[in-house]
Amino acid sequence: MQQVKPQQLQKWEITVRSSKLQGVKPDQAWSLVSDYYGIHKILPSITSASQKVDGGLRQITFSMNGSPQTHWFKDRLVNMDHKVRSYTYEIGESNCGLEKITSTLKVVPVGEDSCMVEWSAIAGQPIQGWTKSELDTQMQALATEAAKTIEKAFRASTK
Repeated sequence: MQQVKPQQLQKWEITVRSSKLQGVKPDQAWSLVSDYYGIHKILPSITSASQKVDGGLRQITFSMNGSPQTHWFKDRLVNMDHKVRSYTYEIGESNCGLEKITSTLKVVPVGEDSCMVEWSAIAGQPIQGWTKSELDTQMQALATEAAKTIEKAFRASTK
């Protein structure tokens, strides 16, 4: 009898960047991005981000691609580094296939008076119901949404 070798799982690694946030200093952008439980303030597509008492988990609820279905995932903060303006979180469970993913959200300086939002994700295995390209497209859309919201917030505050 021939032994069947387990399928080799390919790790997904994705990094996306927003366009340059004109006239928004890195520290200004970080003041909004670093609000871990307030991420819905920079990502309007997120319905809510609530803190759960059990182990410091955060639950995110959102809709995707105009779907009326509500999706959710639970994650926990792994590291917050104010000096380099980044935080890392791990997604543990969800109702949409997003599980066992480590993500980092970061504000990257571009000169002294501008920056970009960078979002990276590492999935230890392919995500059920998703292609790598779909995850990349979704993350790029979120980085772009965050950048637009941050720019709008600081334009409004300078008027």
